[in-house]
Amino acid sequence: MNAFERFNIKSLSPTMIAQWDAAPATLILRRLYGVKGKANAKMWRGDAVEAGLNFWLHNRHREDAMANAKTLAVETFWQRAAGETSEEIDDVLKGVPGMVEQAVIAISTMPSNVMGTQFGVEAFLDDVDVPLFGKVDFLFEDKSIVELKTTTRCPSKIESVSISHRWQAAFYARARGVPVKLTYVTDKKNIAFEIQPDDVSLVTMRRAALSLQKALSGTDDGESLLRSLSLNVESFYWDEEVMQAYEDAIEGRLKLLVGPGTENLAAQGYVTFGKHSGKHISELPDGYLTWLLNPKLSDGTVFDVPKELQIAIADMKEAA
Repeated sequence: MNAFERFNIKSLSPTMIAQWDAAPATLILRRLYGVKGKANAKMWRGDAVEAGLNFWLHNRHREDAMANAKTLAVETFWQRAAGETSEEIDDVLKGVPGMVEQAVIAISTMPSNVMGTQFGVEAFLDDVDVPLFGKVDFLFEDKSIVELKTTTRCPSKIESVSISHRWQAAFYARARGVPVKLTYVTDKKNIAFEIQPDDVSLVTMRRAALSLQKALSGTDDGESLLRSLSLNVESFYWDEEVMQAYEDAIEGRLKLLVGPGTENLAAQGYVTFGKHSGKHISELPDGYLTWLLNPKLSDGTVFDVPKELQIAIADMKEAA
């Protein structure tokens, strides 16, 4: 069993490695304690602009394609917001239509049609025990790739690009064997950088991945690892929810979900996978409990639910 398997980590991603590099404690909270943090308006903006551009790419010959793409982007933003409103959210939303237009300008010269979005790619890095997996934003019929980023200020040169973004694009380039067009848009301008399959940033991404591998292999349990890590609280990965979770974990109020020492959580009735990860079976709806006892998937296969958890559910139902 390798270092990642000890903590039920089957693959890495460029964004996961970047989080480890920037704020390692938040990654451990996410992967070992199930603390995901709260999505914010900038994340919704990225989803919204991507949705608008995708609409335009599939309807580019219609006269109303641009207008409808902007409308769809705004609607997507509000769907992600799920009713949340604030002055900050309104300010972020104002830039969305202009960003869609800039994205269209940046992509409109692509020589072939779009083939797919969120296309999965996988590859290994030397000496890293698990594969890296990610999803490219736009894959075109000629195999070219566009990775789209929304921002309030475009980087002026490749050296100014976020290392997280560069790692992401470089990994996709290496995995697919083609350059990736890393494209930034504001509501007024756009700029693109061509990231090659042998981009120099792959060296530091590999070193960061090996650092995580070493940290996981050298710890007795997730709590000990969390206590040993620097916080870097100025990183955007921290918010009030994540900081509170950190305090709860340090004080023993938040349970580890995976890794050495957690094997009995299922027997205690705690779910350690999926959208209900971290919850006790007493908190879950009856329909989900029924499925956990007979976890058939749509393709006819059966999901691997821990036997101990199924026994805990059966005991709870019998006692009710």
